[in-house]
Amino acid sequence: MTSVAVTSTEEFQANEGSEPAITVRGVLLGTLTVALAVVYVVGFARKQGSGTYIHSQYPMAAFLPFVVWLLLNLPLKAFWPRLALRRGELLTIFSMAWIAGVVPDWIWRWAGTMTAPSHYASPENRWAETFFNYLPWQIFPETTSRVVDTFFYGRPEGMPIP
Repeated sequence: MTSVAVTSTEEFQANEGSEPAITVRGVLLGTLTVALAVVYVVGFARKQGSGTYIHSQYPMAAFLPFVVWLLLNLPLKAFWPRLALRRGELLTIFSMAWIAGVVPDWIWRWAGTMTAPSHYASPENRWAETFFNYLPWQIFPETTSRVVDTFFYGRPEGMPIP
């Protein structure tokens, strides 16, 4: 039987050094990465007709910019080690890009999920009798056809944006 060595937080931090994992430089570069990824995905990818950069749990809108940062960091590490990004900064950049990359897909799915029970409920499937009593209706949108049908079918002509 093998044993696994468990290190304490203090030992881990001593091995990592005294620099913080999240730095101002990491946050600024992460913000720049997110801004450029949004411009690319919204601007160029929409013109190409490919919106699949965000429709996954691991979006290309987060992965591709992170790979670019990794490739840019290689020569920095080799020739200018003081300018090279540290592990915490790379993780900060990736985390910010990943969150910005998946949020549009999550919101798109969430909106459909929140309106689906009242839209698809029918006497044939008996959703209202089966599980509507168990749903937390305070977090769902108003179940009137004005709200739900507008989401699924679009606004009627001349209706102001809610």
